[in-house]
Amino acid sequence: MTIRRARTPEDWRAIHELCGRTGAGGECIERSRWPFFGELWVGPYRRLAPDWAYVAEQAGAIVGYLTGCRDTPAFRRALGLAVTLPLLVRVAEGGPTR
Repeated sequence: MTIRRARTPEDWRAIHELCGRTGAGGECIERSRWPFFGELWVGPYRRLAPDWAYVAEQAGAIVGYLTGCRDTPAFRRALGLAVTLPLLVRVAEGGPTR
């Protein structure tokens, strides 16, 4: 197994998929909820702290991920305007969440 930074769009797609497949206490959430759920829980790290996202890769497949940030208070401040508000606006307008 190799641990490395998430660096490609394919890495982030795999992270979003794993998020949906494990989002209910390790169990899969309803597939129709994956786009919103992934955007809510993983999207902020992709936008605000991509250098702090890692994937676990085994035999060419991503089997796990870890997200984090250097400065939690700064991350939370940026989260509202940069991620949460635009996501809520898209949801209210009936647009895609991802």
